[in-house]
Amino acid sequence: MDVVTIKLEREYKFMWEVHFPALGSKAILFGTNHILEDDISDDLFKIIEWSDRVVIEHRLVLEDDAEDRMPFCRDVLEQGRIEIIQGLIEPYFPMIRIHDLRVDETVSIIQRAGRLILGAIFESDRWVHDHCLGSGVVLEYAEILKEKDRNIVDFYIEYLRGLENLDEVADGMRRSIDLYWSGDTEMSNGFREMSFYERGITDRSKVMFSSLIYNLMIKNGRCALFFGALHALEIVQFLKGIQDGHNDAMGINEEIINDLEVRKIG
Repeated sequence: MDVVTIKLEREYKFMWEVHFPALGSKAILFGTNHILEDDISDDLFKIIEWSDRVVIEHRLVLEDDAEDRMPFCRDVLEQGRIEIIQGLIEPYFPMIRIHDLRVDETVSIIQRAGRLILGAIFESDRWVHDHCLGSGVVLEYAEILKEKDRNIVDFYIEYLRGLENLDEVADGMRRSIDLYWSGDTEMSNGFREMSFYERGITDRSKVMFSSLIYNLMIKNGRCALFFGALHALEIVQFLKGIQDGHNDAMGINEEIINDLEVRKIG
C-alpha cells in the first residue's frame, strides 16, 4: 500500500511525504503534538501499518540513570516559587509535593492540570508509542533521552520560574491547538527570542533531521516519523533551505538532499 493511496479523513496541517527516488525509499513526517484523542482518525493508524518502522522523538520510559539528567525543583527554584507552584496544582493533585519532584516531572504535572482545565486528559505524545508496542510495529527513537533532557532543562526551569497561573497554561494550550489546526507556520515566533530555543528546539530538530535522512538513505523502505510540530516544521525548513542553497548541509551529502522530493500531505 503506497501512502498516496491513503485517503486522509481530515486535513492535518503538519504532515509531509519525503521521497528518495534513487532508492525508492519514502518517509512520512508528521507533527503530532496539539492533537487530541478525537483528532486521531483511522488514516493515522494506516500510515503506521504502511510503515516498515516508526520513529518517535525519544524513549518515554525513564532510563536507569534518570538521576543524572534533571535537577530537583528544590535545587533550582526558590522556596517562594515552589510554594506558588504547589498552590496552583493543589486542587488537581493534592498528594503531590513539588519540593520532591524533578523539574521535568513538575512541568508534566502542570501540563496535565492544564489539560484537565481544557477537559482533555489525553496525552498526545503517547498514542504512537503505545500503539506500536501493542501491535508489534518496529519502534525506534531519534534522540537519546539523556541528550534531549540536557538540551531542554533550561527551558523547563525558565518555564517554572515564570509560571503565574494555570489559566495561562490552559489558554496557551488552546492557542497552540488553534494555531496548529490553522496550519500557522509562524507558530514558533513566540518562543524564538527565548534563550532556550536553539538548544531546546533547533538543536533537537537537527538530530531528528539526521534521523530522517538516515532512515531514507541507510535503512531504506518506508518509515513514519512522529515528532512535535515545531520540530517537523523545522526539519522541512532545513531540507528546503539546503536545496535552495540557503542552509548548511550539516555534514550530509548535498547531492543526496537535492535528490529528495518533499510533498505536503493534506
